[in-house]
Amino acid sequence: MKENSDKNIQPVLDPTRMFEEYGKESKAEETETKIEAEKPEEGQIPDVQIEAEKEQEKEDVYGNSFGDINRNFQEPAKENSSSNKVTISFNPFLVAGGAVLLLLLVALIFIVKSCGKNDSDSVEPQSDVYVESYPEPEEPIGQTEEKTEEVVDMSEVDLDAYNASYVQIEGCLLEEEGSSKFTFETPLNIYLEDRDAGKAVVVRNIDGVKVEDTHIFEGGDYTNRKMLLECRIWRENGEVQLYPETIIQIEPMKDDVGIHEYGFVIEDCTWEEACQKSMDAGGYLVRINSEEEYEHIKNLLNAGGYTDIHFYLGGKRTASDTTYYWVNQENQFIESGLNTSDSWAQLYWYNGEPSFVDVGSEATGTIEEDVMNLFCVSGSWYLNDSSANLAGMYPDLLSGKVGYIVEYE
Repeated sequence: MKENSDKNIQPVLDPTRMFEEYGKESKAEETETKIEAEKPEEGQIPDVQIEAEKEQEKEDVYGNSFGDINRNFQEPAKENSSSNKVTISFNPFLVAGGAVLLLLLVALIFIVKSCGKNDSDSVEPQSDVYVESYPEPEEPIGQTEEKTEEVVDMSEVDLDAYNASYVQIEGCLLEEEGSSKFTFETPLNIYLEDRDAGKAVVVRNIDGVKVEDTHIFEGGDYTNRKMLLECRIWRENGEVQLYPETIIQIEPMKDDVGIHEYGFVIEDCTWEEACQKSMDAGGYLVRINSEEEYEHIKNLLNAGGYTDIHFYLGGKRTASDTTYYWVNQENQFIESGLNTSDSWAQLYWYNGEPSFVDVGSEATGTIEEDVMNLFCVSGSWYLNDSSANLAGMYPDLLSGKVGYIVEYE
């Protein structure tokens, strides 16, 4: 029974093993066929070897297998072809990676070139204004000097002539070798414009400056006289210069305090006419500079019997001032005030004078008094201020009783 059973049992087929065996046999046959087909004739290099060498050359040139990829795109393998060419497949991930590397390489080259560019290669925005530029001078090696702007300490500046159109300055006018110089009592630090350098600078310890224009000093003797000027000051050609604009105040001229010769003229004239007639006679309208001179003239008047005459003197004031001064031949004030508390003449003024106006009973209305005269009351001579036209203002009282004193040196 056992034997019969074994015979009746059919062998069981394993599909997997059958496929493997079949595949081995098929592959073996295919390999043999391919080898037969690819066997080269005698002396001929196999196609496979040629293709392999070409692929190797491409890899040497490009460093990758892009040549195979291009060839595969251009000549796609035919399905079920019996061609003897070797078909090489490619990996899309490798292609993408290669492309990324190439882009990174291009970007790196661009960055390196950009960093290497000089700033001068940058393009400036165009402007309608044309600016001509010049190359900066090269400084000698080893002699580089740090350039810094001067910081001005204005507390050390005595006169700021840069930030103002005009400045006021005190000094004295001198004549030196045909040119005029304005000197200061003490040296000054002046902040001014240096026209050569084109900037403001401080010029220190200046005791005098050149006078650029002397037009306001013409027609009179201004030398060696202290004055207050309104002027402009600057430096040019290495020299500080001054342009005078206005004489604000000037020291009176010094008069000869000696006792001279005197002439007494009786004439109904104006004060201005008396000044001119005195100069025409070779002198000037009298200027009394001391008590001694005053007493000398009084004695001459008493001796000559002039006690009823009102004599013009060479003194006057301005319409805006109440101080009387002697004036020179150019009608300019000289010396100091004659009606001030420190003047020698203060004790010789008539009581209540100078009054600057006359509103007395003899006056026809208010009369302006702006010149000086000398008159006698009860045997004593006094200084007085009066009208510049005594005979005209007081015809009944003073007609024929007006005169002037001429001083001759």
